[in-house]
Order: sequence, then C-alpha cells, then structure tokens
Amino acid sequence: MVSFGWGQVYDYSATPHGSDGYNIANFRIYVPESVDTVYGIYTSMTHLGGDSRAIVNDTDMRALCTESQFALMGVQVDNMHMETGVGNALLDAQSDFAQQSGHPEIEFSPLYFEGYSWGGQWSYHFTVWRPDLVIGFVTMKGGYHDTTDAGLAVNVPGYMFIGENDLDYRITNLTGIFLDHRPLDALWTLAMEQGAGHTRITDRTLLDTYFHHVISLRVPDEISIHEPVALLPV
Repeated sequence: MVSFGWGQVYDYSATPHGSDGYNIANFRIYVPESVDTVYGIYTSMTHLGGDSRAIVNDTDMRALCTESQFALMGVQVDNMHMETGVGNALLDAQSDFAQQSGHPEIEFSPLYFEGYSWGGQWSYHFTVWRPDLVIGFVTMKGGYHDTTDAGLAVNVPGYMFIGENDLDYRITNLTGIFLDHRPLDALWTLAMEQGAGHTRITDRTLLDTYFHHVISLRVPDEISIHEPVALLPV
C-alpha cells in the first residue's frame, strides 16, 4: 500500500492456475481518501505489451474519479481472451482490493473501461463476457475485436473510435462490429478521428463528458456495499 495524500494505492498480481492461458495479470488501484463508498472503478487499458498502472498517479484522472466517487485502476496483462481466465483475474483483484482497502464494495463495484488499441479489445471482450458488470466502455482503434455476436453487451453504452489514416484492417474491424450490431439497437457510437492514425484519443473533455453522461444513466444513487450493483438500463 502507498499513500498519495489524496488516497491510497494498492497492488495485486494474479497467479494463473490449471488451464489458465495467461501469464501476466497485474493490477493497481487508487482509492480516493474522501470517498466513503466507491460506486465504480474507472479502468484504463493500454496497447499490446503495455502497462497502464501508472494511471493511478495522474492528477487529472484522480480528480475525475474522486468527484465521481470512483476508484481508478491500471492494468498489465498479456492475454485479451476471457476464456483464458484473465477476466477472472480482474475479479480476483477486486476482491483482494476490497480487503486491502477496507472498502468491501470494491469487490462488487461495476467497471467503466477506457481502452486504447489492444486495451480497447480487452475492454470490449470483457464487456461481452460479463455485460452485467460493465457500466460503459471506450475502445480506441483496435483491429482484433471479436466479431461474433456480442450478446447482451449491446445493452452497454460504448464509444468506438477509428482513425481516418489508420490501417484498413483496424477501421474495418470496429466498423463491421458497429454496423452488425446497430440493427440490434446496440447502445454504441462509432466515431472517426479525422487526419489521425493509430494514436490515442487525448481529448479529455470529450472522454470525460461521455463518462459523466454514462454513469449518470447507469449507476444507481444508492448501492449496497455487500452485494453486486444492479446497473440501470438505458
């Protein structure tokens, strides 16, 4: 545990078992000191081989989460397929963080994902796997999102970004998923960043506004700290 003045930071590393197909699953969470009840976890996912755990040091992101009564989590993982057990590793991390922090609600806190490239694919795959746990997601410019039926994930608000000058397969991947699921009333938006290639969306006004809007629609005003949160339908 590390103290940052504004709150506490905790680490957890998952150990793969049996048939698990991942090797690395490291998690770090920031819990604001002024937040009595954590209503959700803002989870930042980054590119292939990357490590987003340093996000917990970002002053602006800490402020965003504090004002929203959220925790902030960064992740280092090496597999994006939930059947490998890597999704369960995140759930195990939540359980461990609940004990470390003295915030039992963190075990059940719903997740909001912001993912870039491979991290966006991870975020989308988790949402398809456990849509009941996801408030909303942002995926930026990944090219290998699962293109099969998203199931109940169509009920989870999502913001999908492609780059005008990115490689064709990345543009085609997300565009195809969006078009396939819009007839199913998927709560998703597809946006093209003009003149941009395979770069992260850095417009925090846009991203933060979307975050605020989605959590206002999805997160109930009151939650129990000892049971899963029933997210509101849109």
